[in-house]
Amino acid sequence: MEAVSLNRLSKNLERLLLDRDLDCSDADVEVPDGGPPVPIHRCILAARSDFFYDLFAARGRGGALRGDATAGAGGAAEGAASGRPRYKMEELVPGGRVGREAFQAFLGYMYTGKLRPSPVDVVSCADPVCPHDSCPPAIRSAVELMYAACTFKIPELTSLFQVRRNLVLASSLANRIRLQFVKELFYLYPSIVHGFGRPEMDS
Repeated sequence: MEAVSLNRLSKNLERLLLDRDLDCSDADVEVPDGGPPVPIHRCILAARSDFFYDLFAARGRGGALRGDATAGAGGAAEGAASGRPRYKMEELVPGGRVGREAFQAFLGYMYTGKLRPSPVDVVSCADPVCPHDSCPPAIRSAVELMYAACTFKIPELTSLFQVRRNLVLASSLANRIRLQFVKELFYLYPSIVHGFGRPEMDS
């Protein structure tokens, strides 16, 4: 019975992300891809993440607003006019990149407790015979989502990606080029390398 209730709760919270007829979000995150801001519900993120709790609590106390576009000149007009906080992704995750699809996948996990598969068009390359488990788009998507998990302090998601990373590396051993790509990509994110260990590659 408890499992059924938790699953129902997960689906109910997911509606907040999927239902376009009801928008009760109270803040936005700007992703530097030219697209519209991503709406968020601060109460859910604050309850699920110490990072967001501290971020939003600082705003409530009138403290430093890390990543808040309404506090600076760039993009401040719309957010300030509506009274709706707007945060910049590049300031929330300095030194790394979390794209729109990765952030939306991260939000899905935060709201539901479940990690949904990424859209096929996001993690697929142009090779028709590729299984898309360790090709560049799949690795890039996974690394961005892992970086979000590390930065936003979600240890259970971080642990999940440590397991998945090992599986990806193992499946990539048959292809030297793909393994090299995995290695180089992880080196672009020093905090991930520090948290998970450096991917090994035979000489």
